[in-house]
Amino acid sequence: MRKLLVLLLLAGAVYFAYYKGWFSVSNDKEKTTLSLDKDKAKADLQELSEKGKEAGKELVDKAKEGAEKMKEGADKLKKEVTEKKDTEKSDTPK
Repeated sequence: MRKLLVLLLLAGAVYFAYYKGWFSVSNDKEKTTLSLDKDKAKADLQELSEKGKEAGKELVDKAKEGAEKMKEGADKLKKEVTEKKDTEKSDTPK
């Protein structure tokens, strides 16, 4: 099963590289030629890396905003609970 998964991943990577134009195959009557465009592959990978970094930064920023909202909500709830307890203590007869 593991070998099949590796084979499928490898086939997917080859298809992706071919789709992006990183290599091409030409076939003459006598020989088959495989050409690799290193510059295009490098440029595409650099672009992909930059997009990944930007997406990661956006996720971190959203997570920070969410954490701040959760902290504000927790502080508000804590204050409400404390006020309710204080009100209940003052309402109980001694």
